[in-house]
Amino acid sequence: MFTCKSLLLDHRNKIVDLDLIKPSWFTEVTDTEGLKKISEYIDRNYMDGVILLNYNYEKIFTYRDWDSIEQLWILITVAIQEVLDEGEGWLYLPDQPAKITFKERGNEFIEMYTEWNDKTYILPEKELLTTLLEGSIQFFEAIDEPLELHGEYNDEIQFSKDLLLRVENKFKKLSVSNI
Repeated sequence: MFTCKSLLLDHRNKIVDLDLIKPSWFTEVTDTEGLKKISEYIDRNYMDGVILLNYNYEKIFTYRDWDSIEQLWILITVAIQEVLDEGEGWLYLPDQPAKITFKERGNEFIEMYTEWNDKTYILPEKELLTTLLEGSIQFFEAIDEPLELHGEYNDEIQFSKDLLLRVENKFKKLSVSNI
């Protein structure tokens, strides 16, 4: 089971040591009132934040992996499109020389590699892709009103929804062909 959360960094807090990051420096994007409180400190063109991604009890993305979160979500969705088109995709974190790769492994599994910690995860493909795409949609929808973005990321939301439909259709076909 996956959990995925997006959080924005309150820029009144400066991260100078990855070992001393306090979760209280971040606000979950689903906390509309919290986002409104830190809205004046958020750079709309470069939103520092973090995606927390866990599979069961394994932490895949953590607070140490913070970056430009809106760019990261866009890069993740493009990598997912590559997976759907070619069977594998990759991205670099926006401001770090750290690569993430995704490779289909058959039997409805995907290999995900995170370069920064040199870890490979074998994960259920449909669940991972669905979780990431739903996380992207949730992020862009949640930040629109409190940050007064006026639909600036509507294209990204629609792109993620289109990819989510492709994932659903792909795995429907696989289920039918396995019968």
